[in-house]
Amino acid sequence: MGRETFRLLWTLRSFGDVVPLTDSPYALRIYAMTSRDLVPSKSALPIIVDAPLPEAPSPLSVQDYEAIKRVLGSTRNILLCQVLRTTGLRISEVLALTPTHLREEGPRFYILVRRGKKKGGDRQYERVYLHPTLGAFLKDYCRGNQIEANSPIFAIGRRMVEYIFEKAGLEAIGRKVHPHEFRHLYTRTLIDGGIPVEAAAKMLGHDNPATTLKWYYELTNDKRAAIQERIPL
Repeated sequence: MGRETFRLLWTLRSFGDVVPLTDSPYALRIYAMTSRDLVPSKSALPIIVDAPLPEAPSPLSVQDYEAIKRVLGSTRNILLCQVLRTTGLRISEVLALTPTHLREEGPRFYILVRRGKKKGGDRQYERVYLHPTLGAFLKDYCRGNQIEANSPIFAIGRRMVEYIFEKAGLEAIGRKVHPHEFRHLYTRTLIDGGIPVEAAAKMLGHDNPATTLKWYYELTNDKRAAIQERIPL
């Protein structure tokens, strides 16, 4: 949206609710609230307010991820960040992990995950493979902290996770970061790395690749230019 200005039309009232006007997506009218129902205020005075539109934050980059990881401090928070970034799992899926879900298969490590957005009560566990080094770190972390088999590996609430990354983002890159942004970064890493969108969708737990493209991937002008530059004359 850039730094363009938009106009808000307000009407003064004692108590009220906010209802969008039909003639402008950015205009709001406040109606007077009576004890019985919602009615327009006849005595209200319109006020025109100019305000800048907030800019959407730049997508999280690999450099941002590395900077955030450096300021996290504790081993738990660094491991949490690495799992979110390298698996694309949702916060709820990561927080549900226990040592029982961490498995070894020869030199490989994987975790068993029940996808959070799957419909129906009978959700099957899926294998999500880990980088071998990360798998070994998680195994040592569970053993060193004597985490019981069915206890959460990270033992932290969702709101605290959000707070940790908001604070780390402000310190590392100058803005708050939501942990779900690592899922978007993971998606871009897959697709920009040449992984077919159908495969990327399965890695994310999406039944429909259209969901992946609609919500997790944007073909920016820079990406369009880079693709065109690969086409031989």
